[in-house]
Amino acid sequence: MIFTHIKYDEKTSERVLHRYLYCIEKLGATEWKSNFKGDFSQIFLEIEKELDTKMRSNPFFNKFKKEF
Repeated sequence: MIFTHIKYDEKTSERVLHRYLYCIEKLGATEWKSNFKGDFSQIFLEIEKELDTKMRSNPFFNKFKKEF
């Protein structure tokens, strides 16, 4: 859930909204993004790439991957 009592600048606020919509979409609620403007297929692809990069650079993930 987006914390409404926290003040974000416009760019950060947009990123938070995109991440929130991305998570909601992953949970199966795909209709929410239609209430907002944006090319969400492109935005979600960028989020996927960012998360994949973070995951692959995580030492815990790499250790876990090697053990199994």
